[in-house]
Amino acid sequence: MNRRESSNEEQGRALSYEDKFLIISDFVERWLVRFAIVLLLCMAVVQGLYQFDSIRHALVQVEQLEGSHSTPQ
Repeated sequence: MNRRESSNEEQGRALSYEDKFLIISDFVERWLVRFAIVLLLCMAVVQGLYQFDSIRHALVQVEQLEGSHSTPQ
């Protein structure tokens, strides 16, 4: 059997479970890395926005309650 015949056999054969798993896991890994990068960027942006008093006051409830007394129930 020559090289051409063996390559045709390999292409015609169905992918093994391990090959399919590697393909899917590579795809999922790439999306998880992208998602983690987006989350880190969002966190950095929000932390930057917290540096402005007006925005921090609107976003953080503790800022609104600061200096007010609460009565125990």
